[in-house]
Amino acid sequence: MGADALANTRIGGPYGTTLAFRFRPTWSGSVAGVRFYVVVNSGGGGEYSGGDGGILRVSLVAEGEDGYPTAEALASADLRPRTSAISFPYVRFASPPPVVAGHVYDIVFTNTSPDPAENWVSVNALIGHGAGVAPPPLALAGGVLLGDSTDGGATPTNWRARAQGSGENYLPIVDVVGAGDRQHVGLGYMESWISNPKPIDASAAVRELFTYRRASAARVMQALVRLRRTGDHVGPLSVRLESPDGGTLAVANVPGALVPSDGPGWVSATFRRPPRLHNGQKLALVLRSAGGTFEAFPLRKGLAFGFDEATVFSAGYAQFSRSGSWTGWDQWGQSNRSDGDLQFALRLS
Repeated sequence: MGADALANTRIGGPYGTTLAFRFRPTWSGSVAGVRFYVVVNSGGGGEYSGGDGGILRVSLVAEGEDGYPTAEALASADLRPRTSAISFPYVRFASPPPVVAGHVYDIVFTNTSPDPAENWVSVNALIGHGAGVAPPPLALAGGVLLGDSTDGGATPTNWRARAQGSGENYLPIVDVVGAGDRQHVGLGYMESWISNPKPIDASAAVRELFTYRRASAARVMQALVRLRRTGDHVGPLSVRLESPDGGTLAVANVPGALVPSDGPGWVSATFRRPPRLHNGQKLALVLRSAGGTFEAFPLRKGLAFGFDEATVFSAGYAQFSRSGSWTGWDQWGQSNRSDGDLQFALRLS
């Protein structure tokens, strides 16, 4: 997945908007509840919330043949959001609704306050701007839909994809929790660290340190990475698979001209000699420079806020290096963090 920033949607509020997060369960059974990201104003103004926050109704709805939520909810639960701080509530359904593996459903957010134009909060998602090659497909149906209403936010109408500009891609921040053990689906990344990118140049590099966790061995045919070019494109970007101590497994050099410079974007690198990986093998996907200048930044995992590890990449974390010494990202006054992931994907054979 790739994202640059948070994007809030007002539930109710001055425009009476509604929101839906699409998901596809991997189990047949039921859904116990949903965790998501509520954002409110931290100071003055009313960009994120108003009044007492309203009554946030969270519903699980099946999708119709037109690809949009149907009018009938399979289950609903109401939440009176806190308006003093952002939160990551877990909303339980009193009667867990049934779902079928592989079918598409939506988590729909509406506002049933008597005065939803005055009392409302926002629900956050992630947004990425399109640049470079096409992004790798998500393994789940993870779209974001925007809806209107004629009653201030209680009854959704006019569903459409949430987007405001060409190439934008919205991703839900959500953990849909099944009633059974280890049943989770969604995306648990809850912010972008684009404000703190790390350079990739002659003396600096970034990497994702991770463990390959699949029962069967596979070859890595291609890597996709998301980053930005900051200087001229004379020198290529070197995309490498290495052992944690720096031993080279595979190298692919991408011309600097193919790395987007007007914003972060996806870049593909094909390995001429695909390395074979085995379960439990420790690896690093390393981005180095062979003459050009670039930068990359991670997305933050929401594990500390209750999102399950099944909703993030739990097998590794992002690091950066200056003059050969590797350390975890620094952000929000903390150093050597292990809760960020580079934006990358591997195509396996």
